[in-house]
Amino acid sequence: MTLDFNDAGGRVIPTGTTAKVRCEIVRGDAGSDGILTRSKSNPNVLYLLLRLTVVGGKFDGEVFYDRIGVKGKEEGDDDRYAAIGRERIRKILDASHGYHPHDTSPEAVESRRIESYNDLNGLVFSVSIGVKDSQNVVARVITPDDPAYKDVMADAPF
Repeated sequence: MTLDFNDAGGRVIPTGTTAKVRCEIVRGDAGSDGILTRSKSNPNVLYLLLRLTVVGGKFDGEVFYDRIGVKGKEEGDDDRYAAIGRERIRKILDASHGYHPHDTSPEAVESRRIESYNDLNGLVFSVSIGVKDSQNVVARVITPDDPAYKDVMADAPF
């Protein structure tokens, strides 16, 4: 019997593909609720590990992982890693709730407040997918001010 492993390892979604994804946080071993993951190379660095599943379209059901920085090597205002992570989370919240990044209405402002990182679980939002080290990553979150947003989120409930 011949065993064929040519298709092992899953497929890589091409760079630049836009997709709607559902977010699931992969629990780590750090933070007050154990939801953060500690970097293996530097124990001071913490991040959220996201499991993203494509919802609909040509790549429906495909899964890839991405990280969002929560705490970098630097403390305080100099923590660029954490600042980039906060910006990414805000974009995820805007994209999942359908709010323009410059919307300052009370509803938009409130939608950008979460009780814990667990609140990101189950959110559906739009992304442009990239490839790094032969694996898919989020190249960017597509927010409602981007013309591609309407196409990607066409059947969203807002």
